[in-house]
Amino acid sequence: MKTLLSIALVAFFVCPLVYSQGPLEKVKMDVMGPKDGKLKRRVKVPVRLIIDHMVENGAITQEEIDASRAEGTDLRRQLHDARKAGDKDTARQIKEQMRVRRSEMRADHKRYLEENNDLRQQIDDMKAAVREKRREKRMERPLKERKATDTLRDLREDKAEG
Repeated sequence: MKTLLSIALVAFFVCPLVYSQGPLEKVKMDVMGPKDGKLKRRVKVPVRLIIDHMVENGAITQEEIDASRAEGTDLRRQLHDARKAGDKDTARQIKEQMRVRRSEMRADHKRYLEENNDLRQQIDDMKAAVREKRREKRMERPLKERKATDTLRDLREDKAEG
């Protein structure tokens, strides 16, 4: 009985404090971190670089690119309308079309990269430069006196000892 009474009193005093900050309906949590990609570790392949190379070498025309973008915009608009109307089956079909389209585009870009070694080398050089820049920034952080050969295991052992 005393426990139930104490819980009721705590709830009675805490509820006004919670609602004094305003309703929590519009609060969104950014679980994945900043949108500029600072927390992402993988260096992505610059699709724009591949498309520009394809246009320069005549593998694709600007009209085809524009048509593909228009098709993607149309599919996104249809998906938005289907979701707004509450039609889950149509939305699922449109999402599947978008997924297939994206996988085909990725396969085309991968095939083009395999055929063009100069572009592959250019992208590999760019990725290496990005990785080196990240490595330099990581070494500049004042976490602790770091050695150039410190590994994660060494840092964990130091932390466990200290």
